[in-house]
Amino acid sequence: MKYALLTAFTLIGVAGSAQAQGLPRIQALYPPGARQGTTVEVAIRGGGMEGAKEVLVKGDGLSATLNSIDVKIDAAEQRVFSAKCALCHELRGPASMTRTAEQWTQTVDRMIRDRQAPIEQAERAKIVSYLSAAARASAGLTAKITVAPNAAPGRREIRVVGFNGTSTGFPFEVTAQPESIELEPNDKLEAPQAVTLPLTVSGQVGSGDVDRYRFEAKKGQRLVFNCNAYRLNESSQVFFMPVLYLYDEKGKELAKNTGYFSFDPLIDWTAPADGSYTVLIRDMLYRGSPASIYRLSMGSLPYRAALYPAGGRRGETVQAALMGENMAPATVPIPLAADAALGSRQVVTGHGAFPFMVGEFPEHVEKSDANPSAAPTAIALPASLNGRLVTADETDRYAFSITKENAGAYSFEVFADRVGSPVLAQLTLRDAQGRALNTVAAGTNGRDPRLDVTLSRPGDYTLEINDLDGKSGPSDLYRITAGPALPDFEATIGPDNPSLGPGGSIFLPVQIRRRVGVTSDIEVTLNNLPTGITASKAVIRPDQNQGFVILTAAPDAKLGSYTLTRPVAKAVVSGQTVEREIQPLEIYLINNNRMIRPAGNMVVSVGPEPAWTVTLSVKEPRLGMDTGPLEVTVRFNRKGEGRDMPFAIVGTPSGVQAPGSILFRKGSNETTFTLRPSNQGIFARAAQDGPQQFQIAVITGREGEGIQLASTPLVITASAPAPAK
Repeated sequence: MKYALLTAFTLIGVAGSAQAQGLPRIQALYPPGARQGTTVEVAIRGGGMEGAKEVLVKGDGLSATLNSIDVKIDAAEQRVFSAKCALCHELRGPASMTRTAEQWTQTVDRMIRDRQAPIEQAERAKIVSYLSAAARASAGLTAKITVAPNAAPGRREIRVVGFNGTSTGFPFEVTAQPESIELEPNDKLEAPQAVTLPLTVSGQVGSGDVDRYRFEAKKGQRLVFNCNAYRLNESSQVFFMPVLYLYDEKGKELAKNTGYFSFDPLIDWTAPADGSYTVLIRDMLYRGSPASIYRLSMGSLPYRAALYPAGGRRGETVQAALMGENMAPATVPIPLAADAALGSRQVVTGHGAFPFMVGEFPEHVEKSDANPSAAPTAIALPASLNGRLVTADETDRYAFSITKENAGAYSFEVFADRVGSPVLAQLTLRDAQGRALNTVAAGTNGRDPRLDVTLSRPGDYTLEINDLDGKSGPSDLYRITAGPALPDFEATIGPDNPSLGPGGSIFLPVQIRRRVGVTSDIEVTLNNLPTGITASKAVIRPDQNQGFVILTAAPDAKLGSYTLTRPVAKAVVSGQTVEREIQPLEIYLINNNRMIRPAGNMVVSVGPEPAWTVTLSVKEPRLGMDTGPLEVTVRFNRKGEGRDMPFAIVGTPSGVQAPGSILFRKGSNETTFTLRPSNQGIFARAAQDGPQQFQIAVITGREGEGIQLASTPLVITASAPAPAK
């Protein structure tokens, strides 16, 4: 799902300032996956991870430990390597070629097995030991990840904790099938890497690089070659758009694909004859980088697997069909307790883990794939609708009636992307004459659309769903919850890995998307913060859809401490509390364009001491028409910073006039700005409901640089003058 994050707050970073704090970031983790019951050594590349001390894993069945970078090289082992491998191109050593210790071990064994290298077993042990130590010494940050034998197939999230805080997350995939690592050199037509299918191979593509894999196939054998790159690390696409080619023994091209799952290619092919074949992967433009990593799954494997239906009603047992391309359908019973938590859960099967929605409405499962000319399926609201778009340009239709008794606000929400479906849904609501009343599509506010509408006129209506691109297939499923609109909202916060130093403060913008019925204040809290870190109280008023939290670290906050933090937003509607977890967002750049994507969790860390601090103060924190303007004093503790420093002022509500920014000239440490009241906005509300509080702060930093350093917030009371007697 795509998220729209903070148009105003992300644009107020003052141009020219370089004081935004960089965030630790994993740009590549290689190899990014392993088989159940194995241990793999991974190389971790990125920035800001100095002083790495710990690896965090989100997800069960994995454990990880960092390798020590203080590695000693055994001189005797090095002499054996020099004597036996000095003339071997493939074994030039870590000084010339970047490979993990495990890759070097496999390369040595390949030279002995395939090239008959004159290396005895005792010599092999010394050469492997030397190359492994040299690889760790030169490669930088590495870790060992152990996958339990019973670990469920699927994705986990890896982070690194270091001196600068906790890194962004990077995916690590667990599989149940054989795994291997790309072994260079495999770019030559006459010397591809020999593999046995089925297999998932992890590889890297450097600039101008191509990787070839040779395999044996039997006539009539259906094989799938599924490249996972964009889906693994979409931020790498500035350097890597993979292309797959398939060749026969004579080098004749048999198949090619440049993108099946968005930018990720897939080839579904049936062997025309017994023989040897080669699959090739490269970047479309022959680019590449250390972050250009992929996982290529090869064999008689299923793809586009899905559970159908993708949800069920609690208190019932769902007999879900496990289906997909190149696989025999199976039935998966999913019992749902009467008190089961509503929302998404993971259902583990032999083909991986699948998201499954738990609902409370009566379930309707499409009996057969809709005929485009067939009459709409009659339903009664509320209902959860489960269907598939199997034929090209298919539109599924559901008919329902609104009576005088049940007229009111309704919501129709699609779950496609959130249940792993490729459907780009479009919803259309029509009246009895077929006129379109409302249409909403994927991309309007996220990948899964939702239609909120008031149906006050009794009559017959039809709800239609189709794919924007007209695509279809057995796994192109959807789920729609259709019923009376309940008070609801969504919230996002970013970045997902904020880090602040002792005595410092940082700015975290929050975006709210209000749904039906939420016209009250929304209060934002961050739970489970590290000891010594506090969060300002953020209240987002009805006339606002964005706000911010200021995190502040005490001077004695422990450097290197961190916690998994749970951001929550609450609203009170008609006496009932509506609480929603806030979605953390990872923020990154592609071609200097700010990009965002949902993160699995939020980690708050205590990092290095800030480069400077700022404080705000007033004589009396009260502003009103009877008090006149309020002068705010800003004090800048430069800590050696000697440049001109611009700051933006954030948090001033409607009805309060303030300058957009202030500037500390070189050498100055104190300035002021003025807040002026009016009889509108927050003051009009104060006149009606009593005094209102708001918080302001000053921040600096360029858009896209990550954390924006800030002052501690200043809480001000907006009041209205007492009515005249």
